Amino acid sequence: MDERWRQGMYVFPFVPFTNLYDIKQEHDTYRVYVNGDYIGNKTIFSQGEDIKDIEGFLKSRGFKNISSQIIGNQYNIEVADEFLEEAKRNLNVYLNNR
Repeated sequence: MDERWRQGMYVFPFVPFTNLYDIKQEHDTYRVYVNGDYIGNKTIFSQGEDIKDIEGFLKSRGFKNISSQIIGNQYNIEVADEFLEEAKRNLNVYLNNR
């Protein structure tokens, strides 16, 4: 062993993390919002899954004119106000069953 090592001359390169999301997670997790209201989290467990699966789920439930946007770890879905409560209920069930 090197003499300098025993004398404590080496400094370990510790990097301070100020936010848990700065660190690569084992699985990607997104915070899901509908018209700005937080609904829940969606965790992507496998390579076959995608955050856009949520939009496909809503379309399979009869929601037509929806749009979505990913910003960082937030997934924002916009639906017409007349379908807002129904979309929230459907997504709440979807996110809690996955």
